[in-house]
Amino acid sequence: MVKPISMRELILRVGLRINSRTTKGKDMNFGNMSILEEKRMVVENEKSISLTPKEFDLLVFICKNPNQVFTREQLLDKVWSYDFMGDTRTVDTHIKNLREKIDFCDKNLKTVWRVGYKIEI
Repeated sequence: MVKPISMRELILRVGLRINSRTTKGKDMNFGNMSILEEKRMVVENEKSISLTPKEFDLLVFICKNPNQVFTREQLLDKVWSYDFMGDTRTVDTHIKNLREKIDFCDKNLKTVWRVGYKIEI
């Protein structure tokens, strides 16, 4: 980290460290879809689904917070990190890809009009 450091950056980095240690190795099952977090794999109907690293991180984050609505900005902050310099529409592209690749996401990953996204479980 570069000094001086802002309190926001410090809190975000410490939070990311704590979250990565406490949640590592937990598998999540949602109907026919399983997320094997430690192996960074998604399996649906006994088939492995190929995801990019950010698609995987986005799916894990949303699935760990079911039925909670997140704005594009919140998802960028939590998944891409605070210093992402791209467009907020990148979230839309990743959501679209998840819906195309995973049947569970196609049915359960919902758009909350003019707010953001949530996964209904």
